[in-house]
Formats: sequence, C-alpha cells, structure tokens
Amino acid sequence: MLGMAKIGNLEQWLINNSDLVCFRRQKLGEGGFGTVFRGSYLGAPVAVKTSRTDATRRGLSDMAVELRTLRRLRHPNVVSFYGACLLQGSECGLLLVEELVEGKTLESYFSQDDNNFNNNSGNHPHFSDALAPWRILLGIMSALRYLHGHEPSIIHGDIKPSNVLVRDGKFAFPKLVDFGLCRRQKNDARPMGGTKRWMSPELLLPGPSPAPNRATDIFSFGRLAFFTVTGEKPLSHMSQEELESRLRTGQVAELLWPDVPKAFQSQCMALCLLCLPEDPRSRLTAKEAFDDILAWVPQVDREYIISSQKQL
Repeated sequence: MLGMAKIGNLEQWLINNSDLVCFRRQKLGEGGFGTVFRGSYLGAPVAVKTSRTDATRRGLSDMAVELRTLRRLRHPNVVSFYGACLLQGSECGLLLVEELVEGKTLESYFSQDDNNFNNNSGNHPHFSDALAPWRILLGIMSALRYLHGHEPSIIHGDIKPSNVLVRDGKFAFPKLVDFGLCRRQKNDARPMGGTKRWMSPELLLPGPSPAPNRATDIFSFGRLAFFTVTGEKPLSHMSQEELESRLRTGQVAELLWPDVPKAFQSQCMALCLLCLPEDPRSRLTAKEAFDDILAWVPQVDREYIISSQKQL
C-alpha cells in the first residue's frame, strides 16, 4: 500500500481519507469484489467503490486495473474518475471515488419485468423519450469507439446491462461503468473475463483464452443491443443446460426476437447479425457499428434532436 500511495501522490489521484465520507447505509450497487455506496468528497456527492473485507488478491488487482484505466479516460459516456483512497490497518483496502450517476442501471431501465414495457406505448415511464433505445446504444458505442481508439486499444471486457447507468432526465443518457475487467489489446495481457450470457464465444472455449481483442466488446454489445430494444435477456428462451452446452462448444445461439416488433427492432436485428458472427474477424468495428446506429434516425431528425437538447 505504501508503494501505491507514492504512485498516487506522484500521479495526483490520491485522496486524503479525511476529505471523503462513505455513507455505508446508502448502497448503490454490488459486484463480485465489492460494493458501491453514495459518498461525499469535499462536500460534493460521489460514488465510492469499496473492496470487500474478504476480497481476494485478484479482486484488489481488478480494482487497481480500474483505477489505472479510469484515471486516463475523458468521455461523456464513460463514468468520471476523481481519485482513490487507501485504507490502512484492519480496514486495509482501496476506495475508488467516481462520478455519482443519478439514475438506473440499463437492466432496470428497460426491464420487461415492468408490465408497462412497450416501446410503442405512451404509458411507460421512460418512453416520454421515444428515442431512448437509440440514444443509449449510440452513447455506449460512442464510448467503445473512444476506448478502442486508444493505442493500444482499451477493451472494456464486461459489456452488459448492469454495467450501463442511464442518467435521470428527460432524455436517456448512458454512462459505461465498471472497468475492473478491462484490458489493453496486447499479446501479453491477462486473459479476458466477463459474464457468460454476454461473453464472446471464443472466450468460453476450452484451453488458453485468446488475447484481449476489440471484437469481444462488439459481440457483447450485440447482445446488449438485443436487450435494449426488446427488454429481454438474450437466450432467455433456452434452459441453463442448453445454454451451457452451447457455450462449451463456442457456438453462437440464435436470438429469439419478439413476434410483435418493438421500436427500432428491424434495424437492431440487422445490426446484431453484424456484431454477433462466431468468427471475430467478421464482426463490425466500433466505428462501423456507430455509423450503423446513427443512421437509424434520419439526418434532419438528428439535427432537431441535438438542437432541442441544447435548449434544455
């Protein structure tokens, strides 16, 4: 921890413990290696990501990866990083201090558990913004264009609805969060992780995991696009046994689309075909996917949307 503190002072991301308050009764979320709480940094509202007291060395390492990555990133659709605290003694651990996004996870925002979910219905609370699916997919792909545009590319490594926050407001605005599994696209980088339902098939085959690659994010985004437009988890029609069997062979299971089309469903179906090929080399690049999504709304409408948002 002393070595990390020296680095933090040198790189100017180390936050004094006395400047940070963590409200442990106000939990915002929870992951494999820790919990996110509401906090206050010098009186300003923040999100505080804590390591569990029983966190493994691997878990703390993943938080350190997130710290080293986030401190260099600046993009409207990527959660902002303010710094980190190092806890000593019995509470030895790492606290990441990040932007507080007032809103919901994408999982909650578009969940079909809400009986009102229907992109064509005016009574759904989120569809006062009829373009919400388009805005969210465009924003997340903008973030991926930015990450993949680094040299070497930054691979997020865990694109899924619970890692996207949608900010409260009249217009849906997404933020990509949780960079604990991110990797640089280098041959000597650690193997990728992820969440099976959303993971690229080549990562699930027996044997050595391939080096981090931009195409793995694109595959996960294709599954996320399906969820964003339909409100259904991909492959929810398959039993756990069927799903596990497909995953072991590296086969890409076909998505089951709703019989009654949702808004943007035809465009999303075409996009998913290009994001989800079994061969990573056949998948779209982030720029190609961004251009595809951008074209879902005519140019004249996009200009009106942007000008309307500026007036708010």
